[in-house]
Amino acid sequence: MSEPQTLIIDGQSYDADSVNQQCREMLVAVQTGNQAVALASALIEVAKVGIDSTFSNAKKLLPEPLAVEGEVEDEEPTH
Repeated sequence: MSEPQTLIIDGQSYDADSVNQQCREMLVAVQTGNQAVALASALIEVAKVGIDSTFSNAKKLLPEPLAVEGEVEDEEPTH
């Protein structure tokens, strides 16, 4: 005989066979949503790294800055 399957949600154990279909579908949707958010977060982080790297490389290619009285602080372009 196999052991009954349990679901652990917020530290509480539940008998999987006692969870109705609607609840199962909702839990699957939550799990899928969390996975999608994690993937999107990872993709955004990769994009940020790429943007930062590209900006850094672009700054290396800039000519010498103009000499201006009362120099202003570096401003990053909006990217």
